[in-house]
Amino acid sequence: MKHILTFCFLLILNCLSAQDFAYIQDNDGYCNVRNSADINKIDTQLKNGSIVSCFFDENDVNEKWIPVDYTDAEGKIAYGVVHHDRLVVISETNFRKIEATQINDNSAKISFGTVTIIIRTENFTPKGKTFTYFKEYPDMIENINGKPYYGTDGEMPTTKYASIEITMGNKTIELPAQALENLYEPSLKHTWAYYDSKKDTIFIEAFNSDGAGGYMVMWKIEKGVYKEKAIFYGF
Repeated sequence: MKHILTFCFLLILNCLSAQDFAYIQDNDGYCNVRNSADINKIDTQLKNGSIVSCFFDENDVNEKWIPVDYTDAEGKIAYGVVHHDRLVVISETNFRKIEATQINDNSAKISFGTVTIIIRTENFTPKGKTFTYFKEYPDMIENINGKPYYGTDGEMPTTKYASIEITMGNKTIELPAQALENLYEPSLKHTWAYYDSKKDTIFIEAFNSDGAGGYMVMWKIEKGVYKEKAIFYGF
C-alpha cells in the first residue's frame, strides 16, 4: 500500500509541476475575469496582487487568454480566463527560488540573506474537532470543524502544520492560525520559497498530499506582513 500511495503522489506531483501560481498585475489596479475568451461577460474582478493558479507557457505568444483558478469572495475555488499580460508567474524565471534545507521529520528551514523561514509540523489529533461525512459515503469525511479540508481523500488526517515562523533581520512574525487551518499531510520536501525583491514579498509554496488528496498552497508575506493564502486542488 505504501508503494501505491508513493506512486500516486508522484503522479499528482507531476501534474502539479505543470501548474503555476501567478499574481494579478494590471495598470488599472484590478483585472477583469471572464468565463470565456469568446464571451464579453465579466464574472468578477481581481485586485492587483491576488494569487491565481494557471497553466501558462510564457513562450507561447499565441496564448492570449489564460484559464485560471482563483478564490472567490466566499472562499470557494472559481474558474475563469484572464488576458495573459495581466499575469506575473511566480517562478524561478521571474524571482529568486529558495529550496528548503535542514529538513527532518517535523521541520524545515529556508534561508536567504537576513531571512529565515522555519516550518514545523505535528501529528494530527481528532480530539476537540467536529467531523461531517458525505451522505453517499458515510465513512468519508467531508468537512472538519464545518469547513473543507485538504490533504486526504476523505480519510482521517495524520499530520498538520504546527507553525510557520519568519524572521527578517530583527523582526519575527508567525503566520496566524487561519493561515494553517485545515491544511493536512504537509510535505516539507516539496516546499520552497520565492522572493520578489522589487516588492519585498515572500511567497512560500508547498505541494502536499497523502498520496490521493493532492493540493497546492501558497502564502504571501509582503513587507513583513502576512497578506493571504491560496489553495488549489482537484487536478
